[in-house]
Amino acid sequence: MHDDPAPEDIMAAVAAFLREGSANPNAAARAFQERVAQNAVDLAQRQIADPTSTKDELESLLGKQGDERALTAELARRIRAGEIGEATSGLMDYLWRTTIAKVRVDQPNYAGLALALKMKREA
Repeated sequence: MHDDPAPEDIMAAVAAFLREGSANPNAAARAFQERVAQNAVDLAQRQIADPTSTKDELESLLGKQGDERALTAELARRIRAGEIGEATSGLMDYLWRTTIAKVRVDQPNYAGLALALKMKREA
């Protein structure tokens, strides 16, 4: 599951920006806004290309069914409350995989990503 904003929300915002244009007469500011729009489209493309769902795994970890967003919130609540933790079977692997998946989408050029993957393989 990807974080908000969803790809359709990103594309709607970029479309509105392109339609309305920039009211800023400063060329540098306009160039910055255009670069932000380009990066937003790139992010939406990566989200669409990786339709990862963790619903089944969340249901298994939590022992209940539900909406993926609600299950994710429940998982976070249980971790904060100390009800589940690193001794919980499958939790650490789940957290590792979902974190790496989010970084690959949100920050694919993050320098620490390759290092983290290498360290995990060596462990």
